[in-house]
Amino acid sequence: MFALVYNNIVVDVSTIEFPVVSTMTWLDISTVSPTPAYGWSATETSGVWSYTAPASPVPAPLVVEVTSTATSALNGTYVIGATSLANIVALSTGIAAGKGLPGGGTTFNYGDANGAQHAFTSANFLNFAQAIEDFVYLTNQAIIADTTLPSNSLTIA
Repeated sequence: MFALVYNNIVVDVSTIEFPVVSTMTWLDISTVSPTPAYGWSATETSGVWSYTAPASPVPAPLVVEVTSTATSALNGTYVIGATSLANIVALSTGIAAGKGLPGGGTTFNYGDANGAQHAFTSANFLNFAQAIEDFVYLTNQAIIADTTLPSNSLTIA
């Protein structure tokens, strides 16, 4: 298990590491007890990291509000974390490579932050994945430049 740390705050917890900007750090938390979670503080002293649970409730994970101009049934709030990004990349890569949709149908379900399932076609999901990719890229660029983060309201076809 790994924790992604930015500005001494755990911003994601995942079973995998993926490339991030240099201002973020992946830390192995597999032997840490209790296991740090989103919103915990992380402090490094002489190469040793310690973790502290927040005193107040932790804000919700990063989400995007998606509005589809072509298929309103796709409108929803979607989580953007390590696991969801890995799923989006895996699914969109297969679809773009012409391998069809999961389940072999003309649509497949992908869940939003509230657990509601949305039926995506190939074109819908590739539009969705592109918007997420752009959002992640612009977010990373804003962090690098220490500027305002992009809006989390995304519009897709």
